[in-house]
Amino acid sequence: MNNEFKLDFGTNEIQEGWQVVNDGVMGGLSRGKIEYGESALKFSGTLSLKNNGGFSWAQYDLQNTLDGNENHFKMRIRTDDHEYSLTARIANERNYHFESEAICTNGEWQEITIATASMIKTWRGRTFDEYLDMSTEMSEIGLILKDKKEGPFAVEIDWILIN
Repeated sequence: MNNEFKLDFGTNEIQEGWQVVNDGVMGGLSRGKIEYGESALKFSGTLSLKNNGGFSWAQYDLQNTLDGNENHFKMRIRTDDHEYSLTARIANERNYHFESEAICTNGEWQEITIATASMIKTWRGRTFDEYLDMSTEMSEIGLILKDKKEGPFAVEIDWILIN
């Protein structure tokens, strides 16, 4: 039996738990922030390529890990012209995460479905020939911007469903 977990920003129930990690951890100058609106979470800021920078990442700790039977992420999202990727971490593996293919809606609200099996393992920008195996527990999800397009960025998320 599948778990189902939904982050619904229109209900105002999810108002904390997100954190931003910028490339400053490696000397970069990018800046991102999270804002909670009336019906969406907004992740915005400025992407900088100075000092070998180039990423901003919003992460959410699932607190209670999901049981590992999830097959899809579904989300209603609106992006600018940047390319974002959905990320996931599995329990007990903090060094690696898994990323989706690029998401770009160019200002239009869209519902997107991402199969967990299509998400590839990454570490510090390197990719590995491994895909997300949901036979284990998931502990974190996120959205990362690393498309090397310098300047302001903004993405809004209405909801994310994991099932």
